[in-house]
Amino acid sequence: MAEQGLRSIVVKKYKYHASHGTIPNDKVNILKRDFEADPIHQKWCTDITYTHVQKEGWTNLTSVMDLYSRKIIGHAYGTSMTADLAVEAVENACLNIMNTKGSILHSETGFVKKWNFEKIRKNGA
Repeated sequence: MAEQGLRSIVVKKYKYHASHGTIPNDKVNILKRDFEADPIHQKWCTDITYTHVQKEGWTNLTSVMDLYSRKIIGHAYGTSMTADLAVEAVENACLNIMNTKGSILHSETGFVKKWNFEKIRKNGA
């Protein structure tokens, strides 16, 4: 690597700032860790991945996965973790699915409290 002028870049570890607390009273754990789904688009789950990019620094990829097919059906990418980024991922998923009525959306507790559920509910999920 030295002969070719290449060197590694050491990146400071991302420090996650969790939003600890309890599940809000109006948000019930419907799935109860049952991540099997039948039929397709019955149950969705979300996740956030942090990736360091040289120019932008830490970036966030929010994805929505259908638990039946285990495929990513929606995503959003940005430089800051905001509720709008999460809503955008769900809206993108809803654009790909014809009928979302009755779909269940599962997310981690810390992020659930920040989502604008009215934007999501307008799509039927």
